[in-house]
Amino acid sequence: MACKIKLKTGFYKTTDVYITVENKSIILSPVNSLSISDIIISDEDIIEITIINKKNKSIQFELYTNKKLYTASFILNASTNEVKNVIRKLILDFNKKIIIEKED
Repeated sequence: MACKIKLKTGFYKTTDVYITVENKSIILSPVNSLSISDIIISDEDIIEITIINKKNKSIQFELYTNKKLYTASFILNASTNEVKNVIRKLILDFNKKIIIEKED
C-alpha cells in the first residue's frame, strides 16, 4: 500500500515520493526523480512520527530518526482511502512512536 506525499528536500524544494509501510519499515520512493534513491527507514531508526491534521489543509507528516528529520505532506488530491490506509498502517506498526495532532 503506497500513497504519494511531498517530501521536503530543500529550503523551498519538495519532491514527490511514494510512502510505503511494510515489515515495520517506512520506504520513501521518488516518483520521477533520478537525484534521490529509495529511502528505507527501519523501526530501530525511528524515534517519533508526528501526524498533524490541519483543518482545510493537507495532512503534515514528520518523521524523526536517529540521523535526520523528514518532513512531508500528503498530497491533497491523493485518494482518501490511500491516505487513511497508510496512516492506519503507521499506527499499527509504530503505535508507541506515533503522535497525532489535530489543529482547528
